[in-house]
Amino acid sequence: MVEKNSRLPVGLKLTKWRDMSKFVKGRLNLLIRNGLLGLALVMFTLWFFLDIRLAFWVAMGIPVSFAGALWIMDITGQSINMISMFGLLMAIGMIVDDAIVVGENVYTHIKGGEESWQAAINGTAEVILPVAASTLTTIAAFYPLFIVEGIMGKFIRVLPLAVIACLCASLFEAIFILPVHLRHTNIKKYDPDKPLWQRIPKLMRKKTDAFTEYIIKRIYAPVFQFSLDNRMLSASIAISVFLITVGLYKGGHIEFMLFPKTENELLIARVEFPYGTSVEKTRMAVDKIENAARRVNERFKIPKDGAIIQNISSEIGGQTEKTQKRGAHLAQVMIWLAPSEERSVSSEKIRNVWRSEVGRLPNVESLTFNNPQHGPGGKPIHIVFLGKDFTTLEKTAEMLKNKLASYPGVFDIEDSLKTGKRELRLSLKPEATVHGLTLSDLAAQIRHRFYGAQALRIQRGDDDLKVMVRYPLKERKSISNLDAIYIQAPDGKDIPLSAVADIKWDKSYAQILRQDGMRKVSVTAELDDSKNNAVKITSDLKADFMPELLQTYSGISYKFEGQQKERESSVGSLLSGFVLGLLIIYTILAVLFKSYFQPMIIMVSIPFGIVGAVLGHYIVGESLSLMSLFGIVGLSGIVVNDSLVLIDFVNKSLKSGKKLKEAVFNAGVARFRAVILTTVTTVAGLLPLLLEKSLQARFLIPMAISISFGLSFGTFITLFLVPGLYLILNDIKRIVHWLIFGKYPSPEQVEPYAFSDFKQ
Repeated sequence: MVEKNSRLPVGLKLTKWRDMSKFVKGRLNLLIRNGLLGLALVMFTLWFFLDIRLAFWVAMGIPVSFAGALWIMDITGQSINMISMFGLLMAIGMIVDDAIVVGENVYTHIKGGEESWQAAINGTAEVILPVAASTLTTIAAFYPLFIVEGIMGKFIRVLPLAVIACLCASLFEAIFILPVHLRHTNIKKYDPDKPLWQRIPKLMRKKTDAFTEYIIKRIYAPVFQFSLDNRMLSASIAISVFLITVGLYKGGHIEFMLFPKTENELLIARVEFPYGTSVEKTRMAVDKIENAARRVNERFKIPKDGAIIQNISSEIGGQTEKTQKRGAHLAQVMIWLAPSEERSVSSEKIRNVWRSEVGRLPNVESLTFNNPQHGPGGKPIHIVFLGKDFTTLEKTAEMLKNKLASYPGVFDIEDSLKTGKRELRLSLKPEATVHGLTLSDLAAQIRHRFYGAQALRIQRGDDDLKVMVRYPLKERKSISNLDAIYIQAPDGKDIPLSAVADIKWDKSYAQILRQDGMRKVSVTAELDDSKNNAVKITSDLKADFMPELLQTYSGISYKFEGQQKERESSVGSLLSGFVLGLLIIYTILAVLFKSYFQPMIIMVSIPFGIVGAVLGHYIVGESLSLMSLFGIVGLSGIVVNDSLVLIDFVNKSLKSGKKLKEAVFNAGVARFRAVILTTVTTVAGLLPLLLEKSLQARFLIPMAISISFGLSFGTFITLFLVPGLYLILNDIKRIVHWLIFGKYPSPEQVEPYAFSDFKQ
């Protein structure tokens, strides 16, 4: 480019314009950067809790799982894009969960004195069923994302496929490949006589083990014992937190929007004048908008290079960005901003300042400043009226526009009723019916006299000539010639046009939209999310304003389009799929534990995981969005995995002859390391994305918030509430036994891990 510019005339230069490759490069860099950082965090976390060699082989499951996932994606015809890459990023912490459970159990067997090869066999066989079940539950949780309807469903479908492919590959690696490596692992004792550089890893391993044991024995075990002894109090506290979270959402402290607010690098000002406006007048408006953009650039200078607006582009005679409109009365101005990471001022603020700098333009029909959102859905407020009477539709649209203007934060309110060119309208007088004339007769005869009627068609070589019969030029060059027109009646009489029709000037509509055989008028508006919420506005309109409007003007109907329609379609199908996913998870757990009730205990962690996800959005100041719901749905399968392994451990302890309370307490203590480790590695894998500030990642961060915060909160539920619920279930069964048989049994006489309620 430098060489080309050197050969151009003075005043001309080449520059990059709309370089879309930077988005692809940004996404790839995001995947590589976050992937490597997530891998490093996971590796460090594993090393902190486990032996360094064990941590290494567990972490090696990540590239193996990625390779398997990419192979599955290739044979299913998927590509590497922003969504599939986020699926791979999200899976970094999840795909080591199976390996952690297997590796940690093998590590425990080795520490217990078994030979490494025997520990690899016994440790893997001991957890193979719960590990496989945990993978299946996670797959079942991500299944609803396959059936999400609407544009967003097509947009997100590749994400669960990427995650499920990683999970399948990681399960295979954890069961068949990892034990082969672990059979060669030996835990050597700390030898103080070795050189310092050889003693450091073992010394750090010894210190971290001691620290972990201290946490378990001195902090977790006493609190855990208290929660078991006061299990009803623990359950009451958990329920209270759940109700408080519901209150925060219902009270409006946590809002919902279809798509999360993201930074943009493109702002578009669209101006529309009445039909027939000259290009010169439109150009003057464009110049004013461009000059306002330059003043904004001077106001928000970046210290490094001084340009917050990198490029300005104008188009007169059309609006080709999505709308594809044409005409001299149309124009648009696009400004490309510096990357969001390089500026401290938001695109929302730049847009607002740009609008205020432009001010009001005279005789303009529409002036909007759009801040395009990344993702489908349309405008935040979009309402369609349907009816047969255009006048009524026009009145209802005007009333709705006035109502929307009363809401704070609502701007750029417009409707689809665009005024067209001036036209002459004819209406029949009573005398016309006497002569047998209709409006179509008048229209046809006036057209023939001014435009012409084809009288003859002549073929001359390759040319086709039409012979038109019409008035001479001097009799059709002025609109006043209409007064001299005579209309021929069916009986052959010539009647002056003024005798049978009234003629008046009027404005036409630029377009008349129809839907389902009815005339349609759309009202749309933009919204400043920092001042108001689209869900609140649409709910308020549905509750009060729209019913009153329908009572005032009969014969019309309305429906919500745009983001509201997308929200109803996507969220509705997502909830249906979520219920189906929960049923599949319950079925898997019921088959695994051979119990109707224990799956319910395990699945209690799901609503409390949702509580954690909602509170996480509240803590970081993010609104709930559709991407947040996607994360919550996926979370439901992840959050049950730790509870699954813990309950399985309790059941095996009971079968080995341990007392109930002892088995539950020992299970919590024994599985503490694995539960914490799977949670920390998953959160560590998502942490780089949570801290990411690039435009590429902002759209997906709400999903990461849901999973990381939901899983973190669900871990406390797993470690404290789930074991308590296990004992509460036993208490309930003992009470039922007493009511039926008149005898209150001991805890061990009730069998909580079988389909049968009581021992025969």
